[in-house]
Amino acid sequence: KGKHSRNAIIGTGKDQVLIMGAVDKVDAATNTISVLGRNLKLPSVARVEESLAGGHQLMVAVSGRISDSGTVEQMKLRFMPTGYVAGSSKVVVSGRVSDLDANVGTMIVNGITVDISSTKSAKAPTAGSLVLLVGTQPIRQGVVLAEQLYVK
Repeated sequence: KGKHSRNAIIGTGKDQVLIMGAVDKVDAATNTISVLGRNLKLPSVARVEESLAGGHQLMVAVSGRISDSGTVEQMKLRFMPTGYVAGSSKVVVSGRVSDLDANVGTMIVNGITVDISSTKSAKAPTAGSLVLLVGTQPIRQGVVLAEQLYVK
């Protein structure tokens, strides 16, 4: 796999934003939050619960590196200064493609359906590809409309 096998997806070797989106679920028992199909463990979810209880639509960005298996390593999570707005806020999804339907231009990444019909990529994704994409999600926990797609 060579020295770049653990680098960020687009090959820079630097930490980059791998997931960005709304906090969809909070599990206080396990101190985890769910963002775009990823369960992320935190030291405490108290602050997240307080913000959500106050009616805020929390948006988080997770940076780090992605392993060959598609897991986030050296994770750093930060809360975005602005709230999440469905269909307007940019989201970032990364991981392995588990399913691809070239006929309709969709793929599944971390359980999230992604519409890639409006994107161009130097390399076409296949089932098993590591991808990073930027887009919008018109309905929370719904289909992500990809605007930019990077395939490793």
